Amino acid sequence: MNNYKWFIISIIATGFVLYGNTLGHQYALDDTIVITENKFARNGFSGLKDIFAHDSFTGFFGTKKDLVDGGRYRPLSIATFAIEYEIFGPKPFVGHLINILLYIATGMVLFFLLRRIALDLHITEPQWLAFICSLMFMVHPVHTEVVANIKGRDELMALLFGLLAWMTVLYMRTNNIKSLFLTALLLFLGLLSKENAVVFLFMLPFLFLAGQETIGQNIIWLVGSNAGAVYLIFCVKVPGNRF
Repeated sequence: MNNYKWFIISIIATGFVLYGNTLGHQYALDDTIVITENKFARNGFSGLKDIFAHDSFTGFFGTKKDLVDGGRYRPLSIATFAIEYEIFGPKPFVGHLINILLYIATGMVLFFLLRRIALDLHITEPQWLAFICSLMFMVHPVHTEVVANIKGRDELMALLFGLLAWMTVLYMRTNNIKSLFLTALLLFLGLLSKENAVVFLFMLPFLFLAGQETIGQNIIWLVGSNAGAVYLIFCVKVPGNRF
């Protein structure tokens, strides 16, 4: 790990240099839906059950389901808002800090993931390639809204868990139950954060099939990667969802 110390320090510093100014920002308009005017989030720990038992916007819209099209089941990020509210109260500083830390964590995971891919491809100086690509990801302006807007945590968590699942596939290519469970769990957590994590359900099995693993291992990983089936059951069963 000492070999990567300066790479990691640089990623951490980049995150705070770019988004440290958001620590003094207040809540934004979107935050009313999932934090400040969401009755489940404002109930703190006691609201966690309702967060996981209802459509994600029920805590804000109540029974007025026709105000937005479709259903949304993204309870995990809202659950973090409820925990924040219980412990710290309405403190936007805490929300912005957590978003920055999640963004930094995503950059670090991306670094180790890309380094492993570069090693598999026998690229010289894999750590430098991984670092440059991770740094480009960190500084890209398209991520500004997601990091600076506390509500954007659902996007951050979905990507972070998806990348962690991908890294698990690359680092733990075995057919033991622990590897299978960990990959499925990470994918499921990504889906509970935001539904766009579904892309990893299709990507990871094909990445694994493209490798040198046996048919038995491929079948196991294909089954493990379909944590989305459980997520879809949750979506259908949750009151207020209109999928």
